Amino acid sequence: MPNPDTLTRFLIEHTGVRGVLVSLDDSWREIRSRAEYPDALAALLGEATAAAALFAGHIKVDGRLSLQLRGTGALRTLFAECTSKGTLRGLARHDAELPASISPRDFGTGSMLAITIETLPPGQREVQRYQGLVGLDADTLAEALGGYFRQSEQLPTALLLAANGERAAGLLVQRLPAAEGDHDGWTRVEALFGTLGVAELLAGPDT
Repeated sequence: MPNPDTLTRFLIEHTGVRGVLVSLDDSWREIRSRAEYPDALAALLGEATAAAALFAGHIKVDGRLSLQLRGTGALRTLFAECTSKGTLRGLARHDAELPASISPRDFGTGSMLAITIETLPPGQREVQRYQGLVGLDADTLAEALGGYFRQSEQLPTALLLAANGERAAGLLVQRLPAAEGDHDGWTRVEALFGTLGVAELLAGPDT
């Protein structure tokens, strides 16, 4: 039976920590079926797609949010987008044979990750566009995206992304501004977060 996509926002009581959990089943399989990607590139695209949905849910975008990685090496482009209506799309392009495992560094020297938000404020006719840029000198996409939160929101944030042929998933936890929870609430949550792995994330939201 097909499994629906899910996005869950949550607040961890007494800790001053909020989070978002995304699990993409139907949408990810549809995106994955539209092109023949090497396994490593498909996994990275799945992580980016989950991240786009995760960020759109976290920021509560009224419009669309996209992630775009542009490279100077064999990896040329990776793009993922999520709209406020819940529609998702993603694509990737490469020019040569890719290694068995891929990191953001494989996009080449000087490559950047652009996070773009397009929204139409109430009562206005022109779409407003905001964009943040971060470098891709990171071992994982989650690590690279962590740089975005350090620059833009300046709040302690932890991210975990994963994808396989059937599911793409993401988890984000973040300390609230001026948190009123336990003084060590974030420390405890971050420690527990560190015990999670790809297998647990891909097991699904009900696990």
